[in-house]
Amino acid sequence: MELYTPPASPQPENQPPQNLQQARAVRLSEVRRRRQRKKRRMLALLALLVVVAVAALAGVFRSSVTALADLGDSIRIGLTPGGSYPVKTGIGQLYQVEKLAGGFVELGEKDVVLASASGLKLRTIQHGYARPALAVGGNRFCVYNRAGYALRVESRSQNLYTQTLDNAILVCGMSQNGSLAVATRSNRYTAEVKVYSPNFVYRYGWNTTDNEGTPIRIAFAPDNKRLAVACLRADAGQMTTGIYLLDTRKDAVGADIQAEGSTLLQLSWVGSSQLLAVYDNYTALYDAATGKERARFEYGDHLLDASISGKYVGLLLGTKGGATQLVTLGTNLNQLAQVSGSGAVGVTVTGTAVYQLDQSGVTCLTLKGVEKWRAELGVQPQAVVSAKKLLVFTGSEAALLTAPEQNG
Repeated sequence: MELYTPPASPQPENQPPQNLQQARAVRLSEVRRRRQRKKRRMLALLALLVVVAVAALAGVFRSSVTALADLGDSIRIGLTPGGSYPVKTGIGQLYQVEKLAGGFVELGEKDVVLASASGLKLRTIQHGYARPALAVGGNRFCVYNRAGYALRVESRSQNLYTQTLDNAILVCGMSQNGSLAVATRSNRYTAEVKVYSPNFVYRYGWNTTDNEGTPIRIAFAPDNKRLAVACLRADAGQMTTGIYLLDTRKDAVGADIQAEGSTLLQLSWVGSSQLLAVYDNYTALYDAATGKERARFEYGDHLLDASISGKYVGLLLGTKGGATQLVTLGTNLNQLAQVSGSGAVGVTVTGTAVYQLDQSGVTCLTLKGVEKWRAELGVQPQAVVSAKKLLVFTGSEAALLTAPEQNG
């Protein structure tokens, strides 16, 4: 007995095959997911901006406008897709580079370039200054014209303000909350130091005479209220550095540190109670309250380069015949390592390692001087910066610096 099998229903004309329908369904589903993700990002952005606006109106932030700008930058950059290393900066000759909110800001002869932690190139600014320099604090920075009169403060997305001063600028410093200290020449004094709020409202001033000298370095304490100003003067035929501890809440100068016969090169706070000073002939650690010297490491006139990271110091010293020595210092300037070599041109120290730059690459060592790995670049690195990621800067490019893959 044969079973009756009904004929197959005819396929309607122009009906797509089943697999094509499935592919279309997958594409539509992906489009919907992308739209939902975008909608969620926008809702998150709006919610955070509302929270910040309410907090600002309630007086939580003293400088609501600048706080909103900084937080808005962080939100927009965090939600912006894309970005990767290497970053083409276009800056062939690097003047200065600093970490900025996990990314970096790089200064060249004509431009300033900003990139995020993910390698997203954010901005390129033409500064137009003859002698440009950077001061960085928190999520913003100041680019100013040394011996000129102009400065501008920038966030990662926009210009916050531009100022033209009456007197020539000597040096600037910026706190983590965006307060700006500006040292200028003066018609009445040797120099004037003025501190401005994040909105460039005058808050504090200090004037130097020939007894103090000319300001060359400014470093804010972590509390954003105190600052150390280093001044240079000629004293009995030799250069002397004086470091003066100022408090924007007080009129009187605090501690007074004098380094006779020495020129300050770098100045940094170690926590809120100590100052670390790298001079041309020694490095010293000071008590910020009293100015008393707690430790010293001497190296004569052999310093080629120096780097500070918290309590750690990396020193590159030159010796006769082109030989070099890499020295690392730790707590209370105790010597952790001394490594002899040749051909080194720079050093960068972090809280976990030290990086020695030479003509063709970078060598990574532990803080105790044990070599971990070496990265051959084929060109001379101009700088290594420990931002959210470890970066190396060569001609017109910023790239990730990582240990080479091990064969086998």
